[in-house]
Amino acid sequence: MKLPGFLVFVLIAGYLLLATRPRWRLSLDLWLSGHQKRKLREVLGRTPMVDDEFIVRMEQQTTDGRLVSKVRQRVAEGVAFLVGHSVSGALIYPQDQIVADLGIGAGLDDDTAIILALENDLAISLPDQETETVSTVEDLIHLCERRSQLAPPPGQS
Repeated sequence: MKLPGFLVFVLIAGYLLLATRPRWRLSLDLWLSGHQKRKLREVLGRTPMVDDEFIVRMEQQTTDGRLVSKVRQRVAEGVAFLVGHSVSGALIYPQDQIVADLGIGAGLDDDTAIILALENDLAISLPDQETETVSTVEDLIHLCERRSQLAPPPGQS
């Protein structure tokens, strides 16, 4: 059975229209659960949080604001990949579950891309065994903090 050309055109145009609309794109992501889609929509509607307030809301405090900012930005890039448009790091909160709430790593290798980007940005190594235990954004920050304390300063071997 052959589909009429017009029907094929309408189907493709409709799919492309949905894919380019920020909040509508989530309906096309088959690898995300309904809970993850709802949580991502909530993230997009949040009030932005500055880094100082983010640090105050963390259960275990950190003093490295640069590291907090970098991790939040990389996680926001992972969310942006899922929703199809730019997302500010200020929308990422410390207790956000990386997979359950933000959908990162739910079915694609976007979590691996974030880990690799953080390793390059911070000049650290994040072992797979340790990254598998990370569940929240705060956990990821503390893992990066521990690994950066173990790493030699840049320029030394």
